[in-house]
This record gives sequence, structure tokens and C-alpha cells, in this order.
Amino acid sequence: MPVAVAAGGTATQVAPGDRVGVLAGSSDDGFTTRPGSAVLVADQLRVLTVENADGGFGSDATVTVVVATSRSGAVRIARFSGRPLLLIADRFP
Repeated sequence: MPVAVAAGGTATQVAPGDRVGVLAGSSDDGFTTRPGSAVLVADQLRVLTVENADGGFGSDATVTVVVATSRSGAVRIARFSGRPLLLIADRFP
């Protein structure tokens, strides 16, 4: 399942084989003004690939992290796809 997250922090430091969790920020302001509103969407997902995309001047760069998940996990992640997503590193190999 591809998960597009903002570049920076954990997203740029994970590699295939790592385990990550996915947090979703509130739909209106992300993580900056209401960090306590984050929801744990999925946890202990194995990273398969990491694709960095340069957003170019004046746009946000994103990282697409492809993770292994169950069908129900993919549906849960997809439900939050319109919100800002953030990765948390569970453990590195």
C-alpha cells in the first residue's frame, strides 16, 4: 500500500525492512496547532520501498512509502488519505 507523507522527520530516514506506524492529523490543520488530535491509523507495518519526490520550488515535497499491510489495514489507511499523514518508526532492523 503506498502511503504519501510529508517529507522530513522519520519519512526520510526509513528504509526497506523497517517497521513504521502511520498517524493521521486532523483534517483542518494537520499536526501543528492540534498535535493531540492525531490518530494512530496503522502500526507495525513493514516498509517495502521509499520513493522521494521533489515538490519543486514553492510546493511541499512528499515521500511515498510503500508498506505491507492486510486488506483491512489498507482500507483503514485509505480512509485517512485526505488528511496529513506522518510516519513513526516502530523499530529498525
